[in-house]
Amino acid sequence: MKIFKCFIIAAISSIPTFAFSQQFTYFSYEEGGYTGKMLVANELAHGSPVQPIAVHIQTVDTGTHHECDVWAMENTVARIQSNGEISTSMRVVDRNKKATGETFDITIGKSAAVITSSTPSEYCGLSGTFSGHWVRSQEEDNGDDKQEAEQDAL
Repeated sequence: MKIFKCFIIAAISSIPTFAFSQQFTYFSYEEGGYTGKMLVANELAHGSPVQPIAVHIQTVDTGTHHECDVWAMENTVARIQSNGEISTSMRVVDRNKKATGETFDITIGKSAAVITSSTPSEYCGLSGTFSGHWVRSQEEDNGDDKQEAEQDAL
């Protein structure tokens, strides 16, 4: 009976952490002939263990209309959080493509995010990029696309 009570208490106490961990924030991108949007999951998550940040990045070359579509998951041991900013390393993961071990760095602040990568993305080709300055934006207007992207991020 004592074990059962402990299990119930643990289960109830994990509900707020789970619910809070499924928050989404949005960023937009316009730089060097590219435009894009980024969905960030778990940026605001708290708790133990740390919920890894996940991102879905989509950019378009406005000249050639070449599209870049990248999914990435945080390496939580690389996270540095101070003064309202999160700096971390992201590993590109895509269930539709072979894993290459590609990584990039991201710093997320109150109004913007900066992505840096030492090499062009293998998933985007030479004519696609997502490195640069991203501005925090409001949730997407189209509810269907938003719900689909959020469900994919989970």
